[in-house]
Amino acid sequence: MSDREDEIAEALAKCAYGVDPQGLGRWAFVLSNGTKLAVRARVADGWLSLDAPLGAGPPPDLDPWEWLRRNAMLAGGARFALAGPDGGLHLRADVPLDDDVDVRERVIEACVGLKSAGEPLRDGNAAGSVDLGGASLADLCRETSWEFVARERRIAVSLDVPGAYQQAMVESRGGAGVAVAVPVAEEGTARPTNICAQAAGVLLLRVCGAVRMVRAAGCIEDAESGPRFEMVFRSRPDPRELEHAFGALSLACRLAAREAALLRGDESVARAYLEHWRSREGGS
Repeated sequence: MSDREDEIAEALAKCAYGVDPQGLGRWAFVLSNGTKLAVRARVADGWLSLDAPLGAGPPPDLDPWEWLRRNAMLAGGARFALAGPDGGLHLRADVPLDDDVDVRERVIEACVGLKSAGEPLRDGNAAGSVDLGGASLADLCRETSWEFVARERRIAVSLDVPGAYQQAMVESRGGAGVAVAVPVAEEGTARPTNICAQAAGVLLLRVCGAVRMVRAAGCIEDAESGPRFEMVFRSRPDPRELEHAFGALSLACRLAAREAALLRGDESVARAYLEHWRSREGGS
C-alpha cells in the first residue's frame, strides 16, 4: 500500500467504523449520520472518490430542488447527486490526491460532509472565519494559472467556457469556509414553471454525479442563493485545489449552463427531457 493509501486509511479510521479494505485503493465503511450510511471509497486517476448510494433507481417522487437546497447546507464538499448506472440518488465527495493537498484533513472533512446529510438543515454560514495562513484569497489565486480580478471581499475568476462569459467567485463564507461558485441562472431570471424547474433540477443533480468536486446548490425561489455550481472548502484551499475547482466548474458550465437555461424556459423541451430521463434510467 502506498503512503497516500496509508494516509487515507488512517483518516477513514478516525471518522468511520467497520473500515474494510476491498483491494488496492478501495475501502468500504460505515458512517453514522442518524442512520448507518454505507460508503465506498476508491482511488483512481489521482482522486479519492467517496460514494454512498441512497436507493436503487430514480426516486419516483423526486423533488430535485429539495436536494439542491440540501446541497447548499452540506459540509466538507459533499453533495447529493443523480448517478450510477440506474440514475439513483447518491451522496458523494471527492478529494484530489496532489502532493501539496492535505489529504488526511480533506478525507475527514469529506466524511463530516457525508454525515451532515443526515442532520437537520441549518445555516451553513455560521459565525467564524477560515485561517488562510496569512495569505489573502488573491494570494492563493495568484499561485494558480487562472486569470482573475480582485473585487471587494471576493475574487472573480474567468472560466474556460468557449462561446460564453462565465466567472467564478471566490469568497469567504465565514465559518462555512472558502467557496468557489458560478451562477447557473442569470441574475433577475424569472422563476420557471414547475415542469421547467423539475427538468432543470434533474439536469443539475446529474451534473453532480458526472463532474468531480462540483455540486449544484441553491433555492429556485431566491436569486441570491442559486442555482449555482460550487465547491466549498472548510479550511484554507491549496492552490492545486483551486486549480481543480476552476477546471471542474468550467466543465460543469460547458456541460449544462446553456442546457439548464433552455430547460428553465421551454416547457416542451423540459417535458421531453424528463420523459427521456425517466425512460432511460428506468424511472416511473
